[in-house]
Amino acid sequence: MVIIFSFLVRPSFSIVSQVSLKYLNTRLRSRKELSNYLFKKGYSSENIDSVTIMLSKQGYLDDNVYANIILGNYVVENDFVLSKDHKKVIGQTNTMMYIKNIPGEIIVEDCFTACSTIYSLTISSNIKKIGNGAFYLCQNISKVTIDEGVTSIGDYAFFNDFNLKTVYLKRGIEYMGYNVFNSGVIYCEDYYKPEGWDDNWITNDAKVIWGTKWDYDSNGNPVIVK
Repeated sequence: MVIIFSFLVRPSFSIVSQVSLKYLNTRLRSRKELSNYLFKKGYSSENIDSVTIMLSKQGYLDDNVYANIILGNYVVENDFVLSKDHKKVIGQTNTMMYIKNIPGEIIVEDCFTACSTIYSLTISSNIKKIGNGAFYLCQNISKVTIDEGVTSIGDYAFFNDFNLKTVYLKRGIEYMGYNVFNSGVIYCEDYYKPEGWDDNWITNDAKVIWGTKWDYDSNGNPVIVK
C-alpha cells in the first residue's frame, strides 16, 4: 500500500517528517507505532509530538481506526471504515466533497467531526442513527439531506456547521438531541415537533419550516413538492 501525503511541513521538523513518511509508505501505522519508531531513531519528544499530531490530523494515524483495520477489526467499504459486522460507520479513508450512499446503519459519535472537505451530505435510508457530534464543525457543508429510515440524531450532530444553508428532513425521526443544528433553513415533513425531540434541538440562528413535502428530482437532488 502506497500512501500519498500532501501538506506543508514546518522547517523545524522537516527531517523527522521525511523519515516518518518513508516509514509510513509501507503500510498504515498507529500513532503509537510511529512514535516508538521515531524515538528509537533518536528524535526529540517535541519533534515526535509535532509530527504525529500533524499526521493524525491528516487522518492517516489513528489507533482506534487504522490500527484496527490492520488487525482486521474494522473493514473498508466504498472508502468508508466500518465495524466488522458492517453496521457502524467509523470514518472514511479518502476525502469526499459530496457524500451519498454511506453504508452501514449507525454513524458513530464524532465520526466526521471537523471534516472540512464535505460540501454536501445525503444520509440514505439504510442509516438508522446519527451519533452525537457526528458532523460537528464541518464548516463547508452547505446542504444536508436526511432520508426516511433515520430514527435518531444525537446532540450537536450538525452543530457549528457555519456554512449550512439548507436541511431536508423526512418523517420518522423519533429522537432529536440537543443543539443538533444552529444554522440554515430546515425543511421538515412533520407538521410539528415530534414528542421525542429535544425542545432545544435548534438554536435561534436556524429556521424550521414545518409540513414541507419534498422529494428527489431526476438528478437525485432534493426539491420541494408543492
